[in-house]
Amino acid sequence: MAARPRITRASASAETPRHPLLPDMYRALFNQSPVPALVCDTDGTLIEVNHAFAQLFGYSHRELVGGRVSVITHPLDLAEHRERLNGFRGGQADEFTTRKRYLTKDGRTLWGESHARLVRDPDNQPRWIIAQIFDRTEEHTTAEQARESEQQLQAILDNSSAVIFVKDLLGRYIMVNRRFEQLHRLVRSSILGRTDRQLFDPKVARVFRRHDQAIIAAGRETQTEEEVVFGTEMRTLISLKFPLRNLEGEIVAVAGMSTDITRRKRAETRLKVLNERLLKANDELKKTQLQLIQAEKLESIGRLAAGVAHEVKNPLALLLMGVEYLEGNVPTKDENVPVILKEMREAITRAEKIIVGMVDFSSHRQLDWQTVQLNQIIDGAALLTRHQFTRKNVRLKKSLDRTLPPIRADKTRIEQVIVNLFINAVQAMKKGGIVSVATWSRELGEQDRRNFGSRTANPFRAGDRVVIMEIADNGPGIPPEVISKVFDPFFTTKPTGEGTGLGLSVTRKIVDLHEGHIELINAPEGGVKVTLTFKAQESMLRDADAQPHSPAPLPPAEPQPAPPDTHTPAPEHEKNPHRGRRGRIHPAPQTEPRKDR
Repeated sequence: MAARPRITRASASAETPRHPLLPDMYRALFNQSPVPALVCDTDGTLIEVNHAFAQLFGYSHRELVGGRVSVITHPLDLAEHRERLNGFRGGQADEFTTRKRYLTKDGRTLWGESHARLVRDPDNQPRWIIAQIFDRTEEHTTAEQARESEQQLQAILDNSSAVIFVKDLLGRYIMVNRRFEQLHRLVRSSILGRTDRQLFDPKVARVFRRHDQAIIAAGRETQTEEEVVFGTEMRTLISLKFPLRNLEGEIVAVAGMSTDITRRKRAETRLKVLNERLLKANDELKKTQLQLIQAEKLESIGRLAAGVAHEVKNPLALLLMGVEYLEGNVPTKDENVPVILKEMREAITRAEKIIVGMVDFSSHRQLDWQTVQLNQIIDGAALLTRHQFTRKNVRLKKSLDRTLPPIRADKTRIEQVIVNLFINAVQAMKKGGIVSVATWSRELGEQDRRNFGSRTANPFRAGDRVVIMEIADNGPGIPPEVISKVFDPFFTTKPTGEGTGLGLSVTRKIVDLHEGHIELINAPEGGVKVTLTFKAQESMLRDADAQPHSPAPLPPAEPQPAPPDTHTPAPEHEKNPHRGRRGRIHPAPQTEPRKDR
């Protein structure tokens, strides 16, 4: 509390005489006015005060009159008080209004609003000052409390991690917190009173304004996710905006709290990508597992096929020998006998083909690796199947890249694969059509490597140069419910008597032995499309150099001892060691079936 003011009287007389400035009538009005008022000279000496003035400051009339106005002025406002008096005394000002602090008799501080006016004498010289003082202490205290509350609120908002702001109905900012300044890289003084259009990119401003207007129109809170560009960086904000109302319930402003969730969104995006990769890896793992199961099943079938083929060869050989004996040595007049014997020979021949297919399927013989041109093998296969194409009224359309790099392959086995695929395509088109074969070469990307999976011992890698062959027909295609089974042994969609069900099984095995990849699908435009992929020779040689400890080579084929032949010894160049020069099948030696390692 400030020190109690001490009134120094300007006159020592016991009673202040009535001043001629205030006639009785005006004196009465002056004294009875509810507004504290004073009259002083230009030096600040009090000439007259009314009752309200004395009561406001806690003095008696006698204590105030003759004293100085500076005595009731707060020390911190004395400089301004003297400056105002000097202005009046020098004639530079005729009136002024100011708000300053005063001191009461008991030392309390009052806030007052003073309205002062200069009174001049007949010679127009400054003579007196008349002033009214309005007590604004309560108003000032309330304003100070409000200001203090506002500062406390601002401090709370400034320490919030959320972006907080308030805008008026015209979109002008009337309050922001420190996080808002940091996010937008602006200072508060440059934000307040401005709109989004004045502060931000036009696109961002339009988004903000549209959301604000929606809040005003709806009259309720709304949560939105906003993607905005700050500088060169895209940020994601989740904003809760709501209307602010006055006591009458009218919307007067829009407030908002935004949280920068850019990091969270980026983490969600990364998590989503990782999850997709995980799901894809899981799918690939499932496919690999199914492939392993299929491989084990095929291996079991292969062992079974080897045993069955071994056991069936001898009975077939005996049956064929019997048919040949009957054809050459038994005279008959029954014209049905030759027909029956012919049908028996055809049945035995078909059974022989099945046995040859089973042997091919179960065989693990080592390949005859050569440097070959795939286009030349395709041309050779086309010559071998020319009759089938002509007979079925099917045209072969070739689109071969003559700049293909060579591959390492067993020429005979690859030719067998292509011939089999040509024949399958021709047989699928009952009314004729077109079989297309195309070749090209390219370098694999990361996605290609994942698509090929890992069926081979030396899987494809990104960067490998590959040679691709595609064979397509315009036939009816394969029913979707059975297309996954086409590589299973003994599965066929052909009518009885037209296929053994081993062609595609043997084809896949040959492709796998060449560390290649085969894919069979129904083409969107109709028909079946088969795609074969082989590593170019340069990639295979590079893999061999990069892997000095490569897997052990395929086991050699089990020796096939020459069977005893009571007729004519079979030439060594014959494909089937158990067939005689005239096509006879001789009994195979009674040996145990080979056990796979």
